[in-house]
Amino acid sequence: MPEYTTTATRRRVLRDLMGAGGLLVADTLAGNSRATGMGGAVPLLQVAATTEALSVSFYTAVLAGATFHITDTATAALRQVLATEQQHLKLLRRLGGLPGATTFCVDPKVQTDARTFVMTAQHLAHLSAQTYLAATEDLAAHREAALAGAAARLAAREAQHSAVLAHLAGLDPLATAQPPLSSRRPADLWAALTPYLRPSAPGTLRLTLKSA
Repeated sequence: MPEYTTTATRRRVLRDLMGAGGLLVADTLAGNSRATGMGGAVPLLQVAATTEALSVSFYTAVLAGATFHITDTATAALRQVLATEQQHLKLLRRLGGLPGATTFCVDPKVQTDARTFVMTAQHLAHLSAQTYLAATEDLAAHREAALAGAAARLAAREAQHSAVLAHLAGLDPLATAQPPLSSRRPADLWAALTPYLRPSAPGTLRLTLKSA
């Protein structure tokens, strides 16, 4: 975990993270004893990094191997989503967040059926949003209002991804919206990722995170 030893450096890092949409680690920036970040909850940081790693692997595989038609406009939009997820993962790693897995599995129809792709992509965006909302709640509970607001904007960015995907597919964003998880505890968020963490499962498409 990097340490920011000067006020100027902390402010610069905070500004960079808030502007680029990275995950906020209030305690590292503040330099207090809970320096593992996101309310001292390393599991949340790992959940976030794992979800972003899965998302990066997912979009990379679909853009490279989809057999259903993707318009030029949709391709550009999906590349932008991928670039954003890559930036999130880069910032998480910078903060010491390592994915809990680098190989994943998804329904192979994500490369052959547009609706399956969209629904899976929306689910991943939903999981990311829920993780960032958990961070928001923790930061707010510790009276880190600015950081809580920034984490909330990250959640909103993921929700925006979901809406963009629905729009590209000609679907009603409200009709395809997923309900919030009953709990945002790290263990529950991790459990929601479990179906994607079985890369050897038969009948699935194996995804591997490529080195940046």
